[in-house]
Amino acid sequence: MTGDVTPPALLLAGWSRSGTTMVTRLASELPQVRFPAGESQFFRYCGRGLVLRHGPRPRRTAVRQALGRYRDHWSGSDMGVEPDAVMERLAGARPHIADVYAVVVDLATGGSARPSDKSNLNAEWLEVVLDRFATTRAVAVVRDPRAVFVSARELGWLTSPAAFARSWARVQGTLLRLASGPAADRVVLLRYEDVVADPDRVGRALSE
Repeated sequence: MTGDVTPPALLLAGWSRSGTTMVTRLASELPQVRFPAGESQFFRYCGRGLVLRHGPRPRRTAVRQALGRYRDHWSGSDMGVEPDAVMERLAGARPHIADVYAVVVDLATGGSARPSDKSNLNAEWLEVVLDRFATTRAVAVVRDPRAVFVSARELGWLTSPAAFARSWARVQGTLLRLASGPAADRVVLLRYEDVVADPDRVGRALSE
């Protein structure tokens, strides 16, 4: 157990169909920034359950079991990360959940100098990671909710406007709170409409 944890360099979040994929492409052009081949959804399909059952510092046995289930899930299989490889990098009997996430992202990006991740609908977990790692930055992408709903509905993802409104409001509220909170200097808030209008300017803003 070496405790070899590389903090994520850049985390992207927003409601699905808000433009996070476009921003990921722009961020991927930054020096040494690399994203996993798939979208991790780590907290949605692994981390959230661990924290609810065991707290932010779960026992190693619980982490190992959860990583095994995550690996077998479609989101974890896209990451191509083996549980044993993650456990080798974690120190202590109760590793912090943000450390587990950081190692998963680092391994999924091939040990790049600036491992990064896009994870929609997991905005509430950004605060946990930002609190843990002082060098991690976040990019919050927002879009007109009417356009988001229409786009998602065309893909068959949504049937209830009311359920969408509740989820969208929760995510946006979290992102706005982060952008004005203690870690505000490490949170960049982008509007999808601005990204489309001038992607070069957004690319320059991400590099600063």
